[in-house]
Amino acid sequence: MTIKLMNSLGFNTVFSGNKISCKTKDIKLVNNQFEIEPDWSAVAFWIQIIAFSIKGKVFIKRLVKDSIQGDSILMNWAGSLGVKASFQKGGMVLEKSDLPILNNTEWNFVNYPDLAPSIIVLLATFKRKAFFRGLESLQIKESDRTAALAIELKKCKVEFYPFQNGWQLDAGNFELEPNTVFETYDDHRIAMALATLSFIKPIVIKNPEVVAKSYPGFWKDLELVKKNI
Repeated sequence: MTIKLMNSLGFNTVFSGNKISCKTKDIKLVNNQFEIEPDWSAVAFWIQIIAFSIKGKVFIKRLVKDSIQGDSILMNWAGSLGVKASFQKGGMVLEKSDLPILNNTEWNFVNYPDLAPSIIVLLATFKRKAFFRGLESLQIKESDRTAALAIELKKCKVEFYPFQNGWQLDAGNFELEPNTVFETYDDHRIAMALATLSFIKPIVIKNPEVVAKSYPGFWKDLELVKKNI
């Protein structure tokens, strides 16, 4: 994404193997003004929220269909998660869909690791079985996210475990008890992925301030949308 942005400004940047080269001689910037796209990874939490709603609908400003962000894959995944995604002037609309949620699905997050916590938690609430590849990098994020999810989802009678060079989710017995206490492991994405469970039943999130790393207004937005969905 960074390379695409630099090249759009007139740089000659190439990523080959594990090496990035950038020619700086005689660079003439073709733009002197540009707009930074909103973070697509945060959309995953809103897909969770809309999926938990009865007839929820939300408009997210400034998202574009031809995004250079890999996490924009969410626009294609939404339909498999009970959410319809569409674009209109100024942004994207997410709304509840009546399409069925498939069981025994297979997901590959190798290019979209930041989306994994939200999708895994959401599929767990659907009481689905699913197999996941490409989660290796989750072990070296702010926390070991695969281990964290395995521990926290077990509180909901969900099994999430290593299986055949990937991870298996078996959520047929999902059950969320009121006021279940969830740890966040000092990890903003674990905190936000689990926080959306509050749309099902009241829960407790420990150390909620960790969301400040990527989404400082998350709790405020969450309370606002609870009044309107």
